[in-house]
Amino acid sequence: MIRSYALTLSALSLRAWKVLFATFTDIGPMDRYRIIAWLGWGLNLIIAEIIIYNQIKRRKLKASVA
Repeated sequence: MIRSYALTLSALSLRAWKVLFATFTDIGPMDRYRIIAWLGWGLNLIIAEIIIYNQIKRRKLKASVA
């Protein structure tokens, strides 16, 4: 569910990155879109995987203590 949520939010991330890149860079529109598309999916998935990893680690630690 966390991965699904992260990928669903990629549409919002895409728009946020688009504003930042349009404001602060001089990259051409097609190149900018390619970079932003990868950032929107990739960064969201990396954050989701970190959250999942931390949850699994916490569960294992809790199970070993109990």
